[in-house]
Amino acid sequence: MRKHNWQKIATAFKEPRNRGLIFFGFYFIFFVVLIIILSANKNSSNLSSNNKTTPKGEYQWSLLANGNYHYDYTLTYSTNKITITGDKNNNKEYFVILDKGMEVEYFKEDNIYLRKIDNNWNLVSNPIPYSVFFDYEQIDKLIKESTFLSKTEYADGMCEHHYVIATSTLLSLLDNEVVDLMDNNNEINITVDSNNEVYKISLNITPYYQYKEQTTDTLNITLNFSLFNTIEELSGPNYE
Repeated sequence: MRKHNWQKIATAFKEPRNRGLIFFGFYFIFFVVLIIILSANKNSSNLSSNNKTTPKGEYQWSLLANGNYHYDYTLTYSTNKITITGDKNNNKEYFVILDKGMEVEYFKEDNIYLRKIDNNWNLVSNPIPYSVFFDYEQIDKLIKESTFLSKTEYADGMCEHHYVIATSTLLSLLDNEVVDLMDNNNEINITVDSNNEVYKISLNITPYYQYKEQTTDTLNITLNFSLFNTIEELSGPNYE
């Protein structure tokens, strides 16, 4: 039976009219399959692009946005370590900077910085190096321009989200500088509690720092936040 069917097909194929119809049907099926494959690849490409540009992981800044908390900041260089410990209540902050064994007291109100020298408060410029990385709103903007890598979940409900961002991107966002670099990625890690509230930010900005300072030194920044909504009113000192 199969041999007979193949003979009938072979005989039909010899006729020019039938041969044309067969070729037309073949090409029609070929182009339909090709269109389906191209459409599937386009959708896959769009999905991949969305996954790259959209930050992953759930987190929120509402506790930090309230502007009332205690903080412990650390800048760790290859050859030095600076710690900043303080309290924030709305637009006022009192903090102490420990650098190379020396402690200095500061008070901040809005964008005004005061330094305590011999029991007197004196007006000074911002004493915190790379302070742009201490602003959670700025960190949020950087995360939105970063690439999500992974997250680490802990048994107590805590979760750490890992991101990377190119030095060229940081230079564009923070310094309005457009450069073409073969650079390594900087790292941004945020840790959230069981309610997805951010309470810790860790950054390795060594590639960015090395480019800015033309150094081989490294720089890691750690921001720890605690005692949310418990800091009492901070009174600003008189200054000269």
